[in-house]
Amino acid sequence: MIRWLIALILLAGIARASDTTLTNLSIDAYVRNNYGNDTNWVIGTATGIYSTDTSGDKYGMLIKWNLSFIPSGSTIDSVLVTMYGTGEGEDVGVVRLLTDWIEGDLNGDTVLNPGEYGATWNYSKQYYPGEGTNTTWASGSFSVSDFTSPTAFFGEDTTDTAPNNYVVTFWGAGMKSLFSGWVNGTYPNYGFGLYSVDGTSMNFRSHESASLKPLLYIAWTEGTPTSKAKHLGHVNLEKVKP
Repeated sequence: MIRWLIALILLAGIARASDTTLTNLSIDAYVRNNYGNDTNWVIGTATGIYSTDTSGDKYGMLIKWNLSFIPSGSTIDSVLVTMYGTGEGEDVGVVRLLTDWIEGDLNGDTVLNPGEYGATWNYSKQYYPGEGTNTTWASGSFSVSDFTSPTAFFGEDTTDTAPNNYVVTFWGAGMKSLFSGWVNGTYPNYGFGLYSVDGTSMNFRSHESASLKPLLYIAWTEGTPTSKAKHLGHVNLEKVKP
């Protein structure tokens, strides 16, 4: 797995490039409420994550990038997020999450042993007894209270070359505003989810997938008007073979 940040710094007419290896840049998971005892399942290490359904009562997608490497006060110049889906592609939008959560270390199992933890349908944070404080979602279990209304849709659905795969890319003013709010403290960075416009939850590859992981491309400007540094960062960028 290859992850890196490439920063191009332009300052006082001098260009300087640096490569930095970063870890823990993204976390992702999903919670579900449509099969047996799955409301107690932690699904933090799965290779796929399901988008939130229209009513928010069956699936909830959770994904977040660590943006602490971007200084507060920076101007977000552009953002592009790419997600790779499996199966039939449908229209999806971005919703900002309103409740803090943790990814977890299980794949479809309940917290039963020391060291186990994660988000479930009933808890945004659940730990083995004595190892942390359990926290419920805003209304007890995961619901529409835990994400914003999807008032804008920024996605473009394009078919991949491989059968039953597709690519969804998000960009534009809405994404810039979303990431700017996180970087500059307008609201806490609890991440976002993909919301299925037609109600059909879809499976996307997670950062645990062997390939075609979620990608974030972000460019920002920092400094005073007379001394600015421009950066172009590729976060969780992976060499992808067609």
